[in-house]
Amino acid sequence: MNTTDAFVGSTIGKYNLTEFLGEGGMAKVYKAYHPDLHRNAAIKILNPDSLEDEKFIELFKNEAQNLAVLRHPNIVQVYDASITPNFPYIVMEYIGGKTLKQFIFEYNRSQTRIPITHTLRTIYSLGLALSFAHRNNIIHRDIKPGNVILENSGRVVLTDFGLAQFSDATEGKRDQPVEGTPAYISPEQALGRGAQPRSDQYSLGVIFFEMLTGRRPYTARDAVSMSLQHATNDMPSPQEYYPEIPDEIAEIVIRATRKNPEERYPQVSDMLKDLIKIRIKSKTAKLPTASLNDLKLSSDRVASWAPPSHKLGEQDSVVCLHFVDTGQVLDLDLNREYLIGRKHHSQPILPDIDLSPFKAYEWGISRLHASISVQMNQVTITDLGSANGTWLAGERLTPNQPYPLKHGDVALIGKLKAQILIYM
Repeated sequence: MNTTDAFVGSTIGKYNLTEFLGEGGMAKVYKAYHPDLHRNAAIKILNPDSLEDEKFIELFKNEAQNLAVLRHPNIVQVYDASITPNFPYIVMEYIGGKTLKQFIFEYNRSQTRIPITHTLRTIYSLGLALSFAHRNNIIHRDIKPGNVILENSGRVVLTDFGLAQFSDATEGKRDQPVEGTPAYISPEQALGRGAQPRSDQYSLGVIFFEMLTGRRPYTARDAVSMSLQHATNDMPSPQEYYPEIPDEIAEIVIRATRKNPEERYPQVSDMLKDLIKIRIKSKTAKLPTASLNDLKLSSDRVASWAPPSHKLGEQDSVVCLHFVDTGQVLDLDLNREYLIGRKHHSQPILPDIDLSPFKAYEWGISRLHASISVQMNQVTITDLGSANGTWLAGERLTPNQPYPLKHGDVALIGKLKAQILIYM
């Protein structure tokens, strides 16, 4: 635990600050604990030096407001915020894991390539987050590996919406301030022409390139030169550095990073449809093979999940089941119990969530394996006497006894990891 920071050991609201996590250009981030809720959180506090700059205060306020309306499994959740003149802070979901920047660095240091299946799942999850944000008219404007957290469970989470703006605020306008990270900035942002949803798509394509090849598409001595290369130089194909990359993967990267925004995918969701086709082809016997349609999700929600509009208790909430091994997310309805298992022609009761397409037998999943109950103020999981068990926090659950789940919990259904996500 890092206890060298002066704030560690102090209290904000009901949160006890337990650990200093890191510092950015305008704020420090701490791990905190809420004793009544038994919940960890991350608290972002604006640096005292930044209080004198109205721009930093406005960016901080933007982040809190933008995240408050974006409740999605692949976007960090905001619990609370206080944008006071003397002590602005944001209370967010604590995500245990590492940044994508750290992840890429570790692979480069070991001189090995990130597995393509892992890269596809990461880009797909980020695309889901962006597609959802764009559908809510919000452009992130600073997509980069340092703003992506890979949760220990396998969930990919997009953070830091400080530079985010509504779509109509900058789109198509000229002489805009150049904002963003030079190594991942879109050509139109670098030229001061304002950002648009396709600008986020370009940055996502650059991350895709880096994860595939282990390097960025351009190198430069300074930020200005880097930005100019994005604005003027042709994007190299990732196959120049990794010839074994399949043509269809390289084509997605190239299309997403065209200099002219009109030549990119119309929307990130269109890019995701091409990724889905490749991911289905790239599955192995060790990975689930179901598509979203196998889980009875309509095709118009393949590229971006809009959380259902229902209430849990007195607050609007969203409850989701996240299949960690594929990045797929299934929305769960309130006041309903879901049977999880694999169908068989001889069984009279069919599971609500049929994992047969996931090669369920190989994952040790019984015909009626477990159930998840979503009620007004509690979500629980129950093992139904399965052969290989349902596991939570390293312990095998006693059959037919419900166990409460909180946001972020990962249960093993046989050998298949499923995470519960509860957005209040």
